[in-house]
Amino acid sequence: RRRVALVGIVTGALGAGAGCLATRGPVVPTGALAPDFDLESHLGGRVSLDALVADGPAVLVFIGGLVNFCRDQLGELADSIRDFEKEGIRLVAISVDDIEDSVTLAGKLGIRYPLLKDEGLKTATAYGVAMQGDDIAVPSVFVVSTAKRIVFSDVGESVVDRVGPARMVEEARKAKGSRSGDRKSKRLNSSH
Repeated sequence: RRRVALVGIVTGALGAGAGCLATRGPVVPTGALAPDFDLESHLGGRVSLDALVADGPAVLVFIGGLVNFCRDQLGELADSIRDFEKEGIRLVAISVDDIEDSVTLAGKLGIRYPLLKDEGLKTATAYGVAMQGDDIAVPSVFVVSTAKRIVFSDVGESVVDRVGPARMVEEARKAKGSRSGDRKSKRLNSSH
């Protein structure tokens, strides 16, 4: 019930078209090589895709910003981090937010995984999840194998349409045993 009510509030506040998010370009398809990146982390230093997938699959969570829906998702991931670690899965969240804001939020929510700054929305654009009409990412998840192949993706169709931690772990666990890296994503493009 809460999810339906929140969708109504957001849709009412933002206009009739707010229920369906659109990306600026095509989403990188499942089976494709994941675009490389090297981004600043709120934990200090930089994090590259190569480092993330060196010892196991990685889950990349693109968020629109440090707003309520994104904060809730980040908090849920913080509460579930042991499930990722137990499976040898690296988790990062990627947004355009300033590192200082990410440090503050991480302290409040107890976030131990890297919050990465996507300067100029370059990484979201490379993955095809930059939001049409705004300088943020559409909420989305990519699971990347050690071969740097995207083995699962999910692009939100609304601000509340997000994959939960259990599903992320499940898909990354499958990636550990998959050599083909060609499983299908739920959606390849959220444009409607």
